[in-house]
Amino acid sequence: MIPMLLCQVEMRSLNPADQEPAYYVVGRYGFDPGLQEREEVWVNWQVFDQKFEIRTRVVSRRKEVYVDGKSIVLQMSDIDKTKFLAIHPNGIDALLEGASLFLLRIFVEAEDREQLLRIQEAIARGEKRLGSQGPFPKLGA
Repeated sequence: MIPMLLCQVEMRSLNPADQEPAYYVVGRYGFDPGLQEREEVWVNWQVFDQKFEIRTRVVSRRKEVYVDGKSIVLQMSDIDKTKFLAIHPNGIDALLEGASLFLLRIFVEAEDREQLLRIQEAIARGEKRLGSQGPFPKLGA
């Protein structure tokens, strides 16, 4: 089996409707970028026609091991599969054959909450324009 590593940088946000935390995946890598708690990270993000540059801080790191790769693939959307294959070209096949996955999740929080709200509004406006084409980007829990 091929050992697989996936690192996700996730920006924490509170859902305005119910004040529950939600996470935007702002980066995926096939390596550990070495980001540590309290480290500053600038997230450059284009949401449809608007560009955002938001200063964030790493608030935590979480390491997860998934033993059954097949169950991971079955839960992936087509967009997630495309992004995963960009990092691991043979990754989907390896997971379907039972490879395990080490997932490193690095959580960052925006220092300017107002700017994060503007990003969420831009996403919501864009989703309305897309209509039946589906949401962009996908919120992870």
